[in-house]
Amino acid sequence: MILVTGASGNAGRAVVDEMRRSGVPFRAMYRSQEDARKASTGVSTVIADFSSRESMKGALTAVDSVYLVCSPIPALVELESKVIDASREKGVKHLVLNSALGAGDYPKSFPAWHRIVEDKLKASGLAFTILRPNSFMQNILSYVAPSIRQQGAFFAAMGDARTSYLDLRDIAAVIPGCSRRPVSIWARLMN
Repeated sequence: MILVTGASGNAGRAVVDEMRRSGVPFRAMYRSQEDARKASTGVSTVIADFSSRESMKGALTAVDSVYLVCSPIPALVELESKVIDASREKGVKHLVLNSALGAGDYPKSFPAWHRIVEDKLKASGLAFTILRPNSFMQNILSYVAPSIRQQGAFFAAMGDARTSYLDLRDIAAVIPGCSRRPVSIWARLMN
């Protein structure tokens, strides 16, 4: 059984959709009943909060693998660390961490936060997979569609740098396989 955290977010929702197609047993984690009610018919749901050790222990009951994703918020390190600790306590065998490209390369913001969590996961004794995607194609709609509509262009403070855009469905496609082959691998998702 795989626990899919962040099931109401963009990445988590894509993973839930892929899990449904794969037929691999899973449970979708939501923070509220209101969010859980939006789950597709037949999806097993659980209400839990990263900040509550007790609710996480309940969510992890009978779970072998966890897909862990958190919004890029300042509490990311604390919240994801609690999930790693609870996973180890409950006997989870494998954890897939949705990290970020540049984790550890930048001293500020969420890439640095992700590296702290990656290091904790590596030291946890759990088998793990770390995914380091860059930007998601779905973010184009959220962040650059307005300038495309109004100016016929989009802008980024990238200079000559290359950036990779991944479809969230491509990330989601690897999650069912992780439950069948829990090994420690490192995936860097970029051009």
